[in-house]
Amino acid sequence: MVNLDIVLLAICCSVMAYIIYHWYKNGVFITTDDKNKPTKPQKSIEENSLSIAKSLNITGLKIAPILFFFVVVSFSSLAFMIVYDLFSNQINIALIAACTVFITCFFILNDLAQWHTRRFENQLVDAIETMNATLVAGLSGQQALQVAKKTTKGRVKEELTEIIARMDMGYSAEQSLERLTLRYRCDATQLFAQTLITHSRTGCDLNLLLKSVSVLMQQRLRQREQVLNKLSGTRYAAIFSGLLPYMLVPIFLWQEPNWFDALLNHPQGGVYLSSALVAQLIGFLWLRRSLRSAV
Repeated sequence: MVNLDIVLLAICCSVMAYIIYHWYKNGVFITTDDKNKPTKPQKSIEENSLSIAKSLNITGLKIAPILFFFVVVSFSSLAFMIVYDLFSNQINIALIAACTVFITCFFILNDLAQWHTRRFENQLVDAIETMNATLVAGLSGQQALQVAKKTTKGRVKEELTEIIARMDMGYSAEQSLERLTLRYRCDATQLFAQTLITHSRTGCDLNLLLKSVSVLMQQRLRQREQVLNKLSGTRYAAIFSGLLPYMLVPIFLWQEPNWFDALLNHPQGGVYLSSALVAQLIGFLWLRRSLRSAV
């Protein structure tokens, strides 16, 4: 008879291998500076998952994607050994814990990258407002970029400095804005880039274009903030209900050290515990997807 642990191990390895193949097929390990390949148009940051290389670049982690992958595998192996040591002869629980850590690490990286992108988008809208004020005062578009660069800080200042430097070297508007649009794929960067490109090609009123973009983005940011506020209660309730069992287990074990023995010593105890962990993981993924699609 085939051992159940071997079957579970084969299933988990197959799932992880499929995920890695899917990532490799979609180019998630390719650096974002590869200019020889055309990029597909993106709608918004909420509708597109980021590649590993792109996420690492946005979050400021200066490591290669393959190195990050090995770090995640190391964490998964550590989780496997810890859980297997705590629950002896329950390799299926250890495998589920390892797969959970493996998937969660990539989710955390992607969420961090999207958080940085949303923060960058908010700061870029403020920079556009500054440019509008300087254009109304009669300054040129190049001078407006200089003023916006001086009044901003962080990543927006870095990107505006790069844009100005490329323009000073004679690059076209498309080439000057290429790094910005490739690194931060959000609505504000796309609209801002298209505004500057349109102005450079047609010579139309830059102040009118930027004002329209600013009004549109301010409205979008307000709507996003309202949705996030409405979903905050659901998000906190989900986090609390998900972490509550893991906070209660140490307390129960402290009060009654043999509290888990009845479940672990039962012939089907490992199956029950594994099923509960799998159900919680599926519920987390489903709720996460629902909350993100709502935003």
